[in-house]
Amino acid sequence: MQKLKDIIKIVLYHAGYYHFIRWQDSQRSDNKRLLILTYHNISDGSEFLLKEHPFKVRPVITAKQFEAHLRVLKQNFRVLSLKDAVSEIKENKGKEDLVAITFDDGYRSFYHLAFPLLKKYDLPATMFLPTDFINGKMVFWWDQLSQMLLFDNVQKVSRSILLPIIGEELAEKFFAIKTDLQKRINFLVELESYLIGLEDGLIEKKVRELKDIFCPNERIGLFDEALPLTWKQIKEFSKFNIEFGSHTCSHLNLKNTPKEKIEKEIVRSKEEIQTQTGNTVNYFAYPYGSDLQIYEKIEPILAQHHFICACLALPGINYKNTKPYLLRREFLSWTNSEPLTKRELILGFARGKRT
Repeated sequence: MQKLKDIIKIVLYHAGYYHFIRWQDSQRSDNKRLLILTYHNISDGSEFLLKEHPFKVRPVITAKQFEAHLRVLKQNFRVLSLKDAVSEIKENKGKEDLVAITFDDGYRSFYHLAFPLLKKYDLPATMFLPTDFINGKMVFWWDQLSQMLLFDNVQKVSRSILLPIIGEELAEKFFAIKTDLQKRINFLVELESYLIGLEDGLIEKKVRELKDIFCPNERIGLFDEALPLTWKQIKEFSKFNIEFGSHTCSHLNLKNTPKEKIEKEIVRSKEEIQTQTGNTVNYFAYPYGSDLQIYEKIEPILAQHHFICACLALPGINYKNTKPYLLRREFLSWTNSEPLTKRELILGFARGKRT
């Protein structure tokens, strides 16, 4: 069904339907707009060549799909650095819409897969770094979960032992699909959504409990697909159109965290990135990025420490009157199709959301 829908969209694209929408949209008299795209980890796509691949990270966009995005952006849109885009939006000069590219978390795949493509198309990007991850002091809990679900012992787990850890609904659902590798991968999304709503300490506790159940005798650590960038690589980016922003030190879940601890992590990460790169850090991305009430309380901290803007993980378009510490960001669909990518961008600007 999805393939049929995509074929219809591509036919409409080549028939000029979306070009007409873009022309109509260009006749508007409202404010200049900024679409900020966000990415995280990138895959070389080799896992799709195997019938049953030993996945160690949740599904991510492939380099081929990312390059399709960059081709469309280069040929059809005005792409600026986050710094220049935010400045131009604030001035609201002209009507031409802008796009900025951002990456969160500092995965090493950026160096090997994304960075060469950004250089190829001469496009800027901003990378938000959690410095404890870069320094090898932590492994993201979602990557630990991904690796846990690889082990065969998972298939022997009972629903009763999971129930006190992840609740009745998730325990029941996992028990029903645990023998199917692909369904286990899909289940990760639901499990992550549940854990994100908890305090950091409780997340860590539950992840430890799940490890004791899923793979009690195995070591969960850094693996190739989830390695961090090195400071040497990050310094190399500084010579090109790559900016850096803070993502706290430990990818801190700001919900229910004392302001003193939040400020300490923001300041420490900012200072270390500046020391390592020699560049001023004026940009921040909220870890998890979807709790507006909490983030509004943090704005004074960001202002005090001279951050120009901060990015959410909530979808939407940014305008002159968008609060600079509550900038919205979008994900593009993982597709190799340039018509589908361009269609998505056109509709995103025209309607302020993706459809």
